[in-house]
Amino acid sequence: MGEGRWTGYAALGPVGKLGLPSPVIATVCRSCGEIVSMRAEKPERFK
Repeated sequence: MGEGRWTGYAALGPVGKLGLPSPVIATVCRSCGEIVSMRAEKPERFK
């Protein structure tokens, strides 16, 4: 498994709130390229 970060405008923001979005980190299978999971790099922005 490896990790990658979405680039460009691919950031995750809270629904119904104004605030800074968080970059998204994806865990990727190095053999087939399937994305196994995704998570917010800065989850505190969703509180």
